[in-house]
Amino acid sequence: MMANLRKDVTSWNKDRRANEGISHVAIGAPAPRKAATRSAKPAAPAPAPVAADGKKQPFRMSYDGVSASEYAAYRHARGAR
Repeated sequence: MMANLRKDVTSWNKDRRANEGISHVAIGAPAPRKAATRSAKPAAPAPAPVAADGKKQPFRMSYDGVSASEYAAYRHARGAR
């Protein structure tokens, strides 16, 4: 078995030496890149609504303009738990 392995290794080494020039690939100059265009900054978001006492309102989910209770009723009507 060792003799077979040695024979295989010598044949592989011989093949590698014969194909040595193939592994070296000449690389040309990289393709020119286009400059990235920058878009204008988006408009500043509208400020959060402020309550009458001046404190900021807590975060609430938006359901396409429907209140949370209306959305809950909508989900309940369609079988959600």
